[in-house]
Amino acid sequence: MAIMLYLNEYDVEALREFKKPQYPKRIRQKAEALILHAHGHSTAQIASIMGFCEATIRTYFNEFKKNKYEIFEIKKKKTRISELFNYEKNIKEEFSKHPPLTADEARTRILKLTGVKRGLTQIKIFLKKIGMSFKKSSSIPGKCDPIKQEEFKKKR
Repeated sequence: MAIMLYLNEYDVEALREFKKPQYPKRIRQKAEALILHAHGHSTAQIASIMGFCEATIRTYFNEFKKNKYEIFEIKKKKTRISELFNYEKNIKEEFSKHPPLTADEARTRILKLTGVKRGLTQIKIFLKKIGMSFKKSSSIPGKCDPIKQEEFKKKR
């Protein structure tokens, strides 16, 4: 299915502005596809030149048809703030007195402290953002010499 866009020379000039390096890569690619279309290339040709599938190119054309230059607006990502940050001081205080040994323990204690239930990944991310980190620990190998270990501890 061929999509026909009628772009005059003013449109092409405006699109060339969006090819400048200050714009994100995706915006520059959309502008490039539209400029190629204005120069008479088919959707299939544009797709092969740019290395995209034809459906992607058609999506760019349909977006442009509906919204004109609004498709080139840079949308800011919404950053979500965890509810746990409301309890940051209490959590830091509690964990500085008695650090949790595992992320699961941290999650359980945070749930008791705040009533906020989160998954392990969210707990790890939150603790990292407030300046805490997890330390990996391992056991001492079974066949070590205790005398040499004591000597090593004294040397430190």
